[in-house]
Amino acid sequence: MGRVLRAVVLGMLAAPALAGQAPEPVTPPRPFRSGVDLITLNVSVTDRAQRFVTNLGKHDFIVLEDGRPQAVTFFAYSGIPLTVAIVLDSSGSMDNAIGAAQEAAVGFIRRLAAGDRAAVVDFDTNVRVLQPFTVDIGALEKAVRSTVADGQTALYDALYRSLEELQRLSYPDVDTPRRHAIVLLSDGRDTSSKQQLDAVLDLANRSNTAIYAVGLGERDEGGRLATFEAEFALRRLARESGGRAFFPTDMQQLQGIYSEIRRDLASQYTIAYASSNTRRDGRWRNVTVLLAQRDLDAHTRPGYFASR
Repeated sequence: MGRVLRAVVLGMLAAPALAGQAPEPVTPPRPFRSGVDLITLNVSVTDRAQRFVTNLGKHDFIVLEDGRPQAVTFFAYSGIPLTVAIVLDSSGSMDNAIGAAQEAAVGFIRRLAAGDRAAVVDFDTNVRVLQPFTVDIGALEKAVRSTVADGQTALYDALYRSLEELQRLSYPDVDTPRRHAIVLLSDGRDTSSKQQLDAVLDLANRSNTAIYAVGLGERDEGGRLATFEAEFALRRLARESGGRAFFPTDMQQLQGIYSEIRRDLASQYTIAYASSNTRRDGRWRNVTVLLAQRDLDAHTRPGYFASR
């Protein structure tokens, strides 16, 4: 973003310097009405050293939709439960990596916060929901450890099925924002799906689900996955859904990567606004989140499709 636009935005914020500033008091999120189309953004903020920043308040953020400032009607840092699908590639090529993948996934599960729910989905030629969404840590661990490497790679089918499972969930407090995520581990390109990449991206966007993708597999001399198609797809899935992509060079990095994903999810701000554009045209709208402090970066999904 150019200096002029940033200067205009910062002038609108008129925020005090943040150095040493205490966070705004955390209050229970006020319900918002589901009858209004609110756009929910889950935003993580990092400094120049890539450390998560967790002491910001509502007035430190400005949301732009197609370049126009939006009025934030909901803001929370904590108290918004996470619902996450842990998706594991159990195709035949994962045979030498399945043990390390299981341990990393179990470590992630054990760090879930009270109130978080998770499911375990594995895939080879077929897709299986080994454990539906639950708060039962023991049941989730058991499901992860039951995976066995065999078959081909129906990656897109697995993601699509996981997104459908997330959409089917019902919540008693329907007027409270939700955080949905998928944590995917795969070692190669899709070889047997009926679904296509674009269909997965469309459903992820419409359900506001961030995809965190971990790509294993053989690498070329430049450190890229030997199958460029696989790396491109995983990066696109993460970027366009508001998640992140990781490409470890050895299996020992998996534990640290899953811990980094957990820290990202645990450090998110939840922001919601009613778009000033009331047209129900089904079109894509670009969303940008800016911060008063210039040396901080906000990370969230890049936009959404309007309702029809």
